[in-house]
Amino acid sequence: MKGKSRLPCELAGYLKLGDAVIITDQDHRNDVISSLEVAENIILHHHQKWDGTGYPHRLKGEEIPLEARILAIVDVFDALTSRRPYKDSWSVERALSFINEQKGKHFDPSIVLSFFCYFYEKAAQKKGCDTVRITGI
Repeated sequence: MKGKSRLPCELAGYLKLGDAVIITDQDHRNDVISSLEVAENIILHHHQKWDGTGYPHRLKGEEIPLEARILAIVDVFDALTSRRPYKDSWSVERALSFINEQKGKHFDPSIVLSFFCYFYEKAAQKKGCDTVRITGI
C-alpha cells in the first residue's frame, strides 16, 4: 500500500471478501463514498502549494480541494515540530513563524489565519483566558 492511508474493513455494514469490500447498507455506502472522496483529495493534493508550485498536479489556489489545503498546514506543522531521524524538532514559535512566512506561497492565506486563530484560542483556553489577541498574522 502506498502512502499512509487505510480503510478498516471491519466496520458495521461491511463484509470483507478477499481484497474486496462490499458495503451492505445504502446509508453507509453514501457516507463511505463521500469519505473516500475527501480522503482521496487529502492524499492526492496535500502537497500542492497555494502558488501552484506543489505536486503532483501543480494545482493553484482554490483549485486545491479545501480539505487538502487544511491538512497541508497541519502536516507541515507536525513535521516541523516533531523530531525525525534526520532532523531535530523545531520550536512551536519557529514553526508558526515559518507557516506565517509561507502564507500566500505554500498555504492558503485564509486557512493560515484560521489555523492561527484556532491555535491561539486553544492555547488561551489552556491558560484559562477567555479571549486572545492575535498580532502579526
